[in-house]
Amino acid sequence: MSKKSFLGRLNLFTLTDYKIQSNRVYFGILISQMLVAYVLLLAEILVDLQSSTVETFAAYALAVTLISILGFSYPNKNWIRGAVPVFIYLLCEYIFLALPKTYTFMVYWFPLIPVVALIIQGLKRSQIWALIILITQFANFFYLEDQIGQTYLMEVRGLSSLWSGTIFIITILSSLYFLYILLGEAYTDSRKKNAELSLLKTQIQEMNEELFEINKRLTSSNESLEEKVRFRTQELETQNSQLKKYAFANSHLLRAPLSNVLGLTDIISQSLEPGKENEVALALRKAALDLDTVVKNINRDLESGDMNMDERVS
Repeated sequence: MSKKSFLGRLNLFTLTDYKIQSNRVYFGILISQMLVAYVLLLAEILVDLQSSTVETFAAYALAVTLISILGFSYPNKNWIRGAVPVFIYLLCEYIFLALPKTYTFMVYWFPLIPVVALIIQGLKRSQIWALIILITQFANFFYLEDQIGQTYLMEVRGLSSLWSGTIFIITILSSLYFLYILLGEAYTDSRKKNAELSLLKTQIQEMNEELFEINKRLTSSNESLEEKVRFRTQELETQNSQLKKYAFANSHLLRAPLSNVLGLTDIISQSLEPGKENEVALALRKAALDLDTVVKNINRDLESGDMNMDERVS
């Protein structure tokens, strides 16, 4: 046998505590336990069940009523939930100890306790109760053997057996019914959660598709933005270059005719010899015209974006 198949068989006997609980089922168990207690009390009053006394069943009915009231008032209290199988166990064990001959049919009541614990408390508590019941069965057998022996005679009455058997069958079927309801609620909840998860998965897929489209548009926008930034950068670099050329023109090309104008201005401001006024005025006009031509050329080049200052130097 391979190691994998061995582990697979081992997991078959490994139980998982799914912690399935329902207040509705819990309340049903409490009501059923009270009904069984009062039916036992009524049966003991009407016919002798040959298992205990009226006082015992009355005390059990009172205790079950009190624990049921507490259960309805505090449904999430673990110690109250744990008290339900405890009272069933105490009643069964007390009946056996008071009348050891009831071992014959009490042996069938004890396995009901782990079932009740499974329904209202979960798997772990049920396993603990199963171990307790197993130990109790052996202990009761040895007690019976010590008190009566392995062979004993027991008087069985038909009417008493009918009542006891009917109560036992109803109790077992009720427990199975509540267990079925509990599993049904868990199955319904799991289907509802699966549907919610499927819907959530669909929504997530739609969101992923939307995010993909948004990311695609953002990528396209980024590329377009980068292209615009590159184009704008080139424009700024061109304008910066033109500004540098303009600064060069202001500091070099305009300086010569401006210096001439300034020089002629100085000459005019001085005393001139007779007959020199016309010659000086013509020279001043020429210098001013040269300055005007340079300024116009610079403006035209700035507007066209093409400034070849080397051509203007001559």
